[in-house]
Order: sequence, then structure tokens, then C-alpha cells
Amino acid sequence: MNWFGGLVQGCGALVVAACLAGAAAAQAPAGVATLAPMLARVTPGVVGISIGQSASRANPLLADPFFKRFFEENAPPRGAPSGEVEVRPAGSGVIIDARDGLVVTNNHVVQEATRIVVVLKDRRELEARLIGRDPATDVALLKIASGGLTEVPIGDSDQLQVGDFVVAIGNPFGIGQTVTSGIVSALGRGISPEGYEDYIQTDAAINPGNSGGALVDLNGRLVGINTAILSGGGGQGRAAGNIGIGFAVPTSMSREVVAQLLRHGEMRRGRIGVQTADVTPRLAAERRLPLTEGAIVSLIEPGSPAESAGLKVGDIVVRINGRTVRGTADLRNRVALMAVDSTADLLVHRGAAQVRVPIKVAAVTAATARAGAAAPGGPTAAAGADLAGLELAGDSRGVVVVKADPAGRGHAVGLRAGDLILGVNREPVTSPAEFARAMGRAGEKVISILRGESKLRFVVG
Repeated sequence: MNWFGGLVQGCGALVVAACLAGAAAAQAPAGVATLAPMLARVTPGVVGISIGQSASRANPLLADPFFKRFFEENAPPRGAPSGEVEVRPAGSGVIIDARDGLVVTNNHVVQEATRIVVVLKDRRELEARLIGRDPATDVALLKIASGGLTEVPIGDSDQLQVGDFVVAIGNPFGIGQTVTSGIVSALGRGISPEGYEDYIQTDAAINPGNSGGALVDLNGRLVGINTAILSGGGGQGRAAGNIGIGFAVPTSMSREVVAQLLRHGEMRRGRIGVQTADVTPRLAAERRLPLTEGAIVSLIEPGSPAESAGLKVGDIVVRINGRTVRGTADLRNRVALMAVDSTADLLVHRGAAQVRVPIKVAAVTAATARAGAAAPGGPTAAAGADLAGLELAGDSRGVVVVKADPAGRGHAVGLRAGDLILGVNREPVTSPAEFARAMGRAGEKVISILRGESKLRFVVG
């Protein structure tokens, strides 16, 4: 299970120019610019993650026949007990706190693990305990025994600009610690309509096994956790060959998730009770708005924190807690990462004025409603029967199932606590009332949900 065989790809030609001008570069005896001194400090803080699974579950690196052959020599013998647990390389991780032995990685690397082993650069193998994970941001936090560890200093990803040089460190295909270089290709990327995404896009080579590894700047500061690539076919996943489009969770996001995982063992998202739309150049021209980016408030939920704070429909949110809001996804991500009962300090454009609106962030359960309770123009008796036993809460992306009584109809059709209901019969729903009305319509209903990282559909007659 030795991961670190010594394969290190140094600075490419593209980065040499940056090394010559950058503060991180050092001069080798021959006068050649190099990132080696920085990497010598940082690479001990990037680790391999091996996981144990029952033989019936597929290792993440065995999903593609192209690189399955890399691990065939370690395959279990024929006739091995079906419940036997194997430990194999699955991804990478980053030590963010040497004193407490905290390691951050991707949720998808460890989500199926029955055993987790962290492999250090010096080849030590340490058993790890899962503190918590958050599928929506693809972040997981592990704890290992402290002592002789090296942490990677955390940088500020909000200071990144397109064109900045970055270095990706990880363990592609389990062949050993590997370093690749590139630039920040784009910021604020989202690659699926679900989840909370604000990815850094980079052309530094990221391959299967790099997931959970470090993306650092030229000073060796952690700015992202490598998480995904775009395959040659246009889909997200672990492509057989890198095509220069990789994504990393920015530290501005992972830092907040880690703090909540440490505090609660899970992510407890906040809400303020608004729906917004992106401010685009076209919308700005049509409405003669004074700016071309931000999130314009289109709906405020009655009784929500936003209503109580005095936010108004038509307000354009341009900053939250001093940070620029580029659009709806940006605002949603920022609020969702805030602790419940903290204050979201919004700066909004209202007419010709700028107005500061502080809003106390509520828990998702603060807007909970019993879906089976009829309201004027609400669900029929049949809908109430279908939804009995469900406790729901509105969310900007859909409707969250807070509780699902095992004896109720909702549980019987397949809904579970934690599910995010996206829509019914292809129509989006964003409140318990909308969901109840959709379920009250005659005929067969197809409920689309997001469970973890999987999209599912349930048919209700």
C-alpha cells in the first residue's frame, strides 16, 4: 500500500515564467527557477486515502475499465469470503491541523468506507476516524493520531484571480504522490444544478485518485480541494484522460464546512427565506439597473427572517458580509454555509440608494410546515394521505424532508429524512405549500429528489 513512489512532475514550461517572477520561486545552483523548496514544505501535508469496503462494493478507482488494470494484481483471491474487507487507494487528503490530526478530503472518496487509512509521505499508515461529511459540497473531515505531522497552511481563495498560477498535489491512480501545475482558468463554476458549488476551475492535471488532494498557490497556501474533472464526453467524473478541465472546492467554502463538521458532526445549513434571480446585462438594460451582477430578490417568504429584517422584492443583493455576490448561486452558497443564528449582513441596491440589511440566519427547520395540513387553495384529502407523516421545510433549491414517519405514506413511497424534493412531474417546487398543491393534482405523480449525490424518482399513483 505504498503510495509515494517518487513520481513528481515539476514545473511545466508554462509555469517557469511565473516561477521567475513569483515570490515562491527559488534559484537552483545553476540559476534555474524551481518550485522545489515550496513543494518540500507542502507535500508532506498531502496524504493518500485508502479505504476498506466489503467485497460487494466497488472501489471508486475501479469504476472505469481503463485503469482497473492498475489494481488487478491486488484483487482478492477467488473464493474469498464475500464480507471480507479490502483496503485500497481511493483518493487523497490534506492535513489542515497537525496538532489535532485533522485531514480534509472529498465526501465521495470515503462515503462507502468501512475502514479508512491515511498514508503519509513518509509511508506511515494511520487509521482514521470519520468526523463528518457533507455530500452537497463534497467535503469530508477525518481525524488521525497527531505527532510528526505537517499541515498545509490555508490561504484565502477569495483573493484568487483568473490567470493565477496554481499547483495540484495528489495521488492519481494510486501510483504515488504527483505534482502538476497550471493556472486558475475560471472562478465560481457550477457543474450541476444540485449541490452547493462555487468551484475553482484549473488546467492543472487532475486525474482519478487526485480527489481530496491539494490545490495550492505558488506560496504553498491551500486554496482548494481537488474534487472533479470534466470528461472528454462532456460529463463530470473520473475521465480516462485529463482534458485540462478540473475543479476544486475553494477554501472559503471548505473552511466553513469543516467548522460545522467539527462542531456538529454534520452540516446544518442556514436560510433567510428569499428567492432570487441573477442580474444579467440584459436584465440590467431592460430595467435600467445600475449594475450588471448580483442577485435580485423576486420573492420573500411570509414570516421569514428576510421579511422581518425589511428586505424587499426588487432589492439587488451585491454583497454579503463584505464579500461580492455575483448571482443567485453565490448568495445561496454564502447563506447556506453560515451558522444558524449568525447574521448575514447584506448590502443591497434599492432604487438609487445602497441599503445595509442585517438578517439573522435561521435553520432550515425554522420554516417547517406539516405538508398534510390543508390551507386555502391547498391540498386535497388525497394529497394529505399521500403526504401524511412528512415534515417539510422550504429551501431555495426545493423542499427538504425534515422527518419521514416510518408509518406514514411518504415513507412508504420512498421519501426519507434529508431528501431534497426538486419537483413533481418536472415542475420545480420550493415550498411545502407548492409541493402539497402539486401532489393534490389528479393522476400519477413523479417526484424528483436529490439524495446525497444521487438523483432519484418515485412514482405515486
